[in-house]
Amino acid sequence: AEAKRRVARAEVCRSRGNESFVEAGRVQGSADARAMLCEALEQYEAGIAELRHPPAARCSPSLLATLHANAAAVHLRLGAWEAARASASAGLRLAPSHVKLRV
Repeated sequence: AEAKRRVARAEVCRSRGNESFVEAGRVQGSADARAMLCEALEQYEAGIAELRHPPAARCSPSLLATLHANAAAVHLRLGAWEAARASASAGLRLAPSHVKLRV
């Protein structure tokens, strides 16, 4: 039951992160874009934290890989190359064939 609750919370974080990421794209070049990217990253990292609990991670390894992929995309937009590589590598360890992580 706890694992399912953690997966559900991680899904909410993914969804909120995605909303912030899309909004950052809409306001690209403005002062708000960086803030929206940071909000997206916080949400993705919160989702990753929810899934660090081993039973939750086993329930949804693809969600965990997606959260790492999304965090990597934010790091790229922020120009944080090493952080992007680290996030992508973490996701690839979970899901070697994940499309977003192979690009």
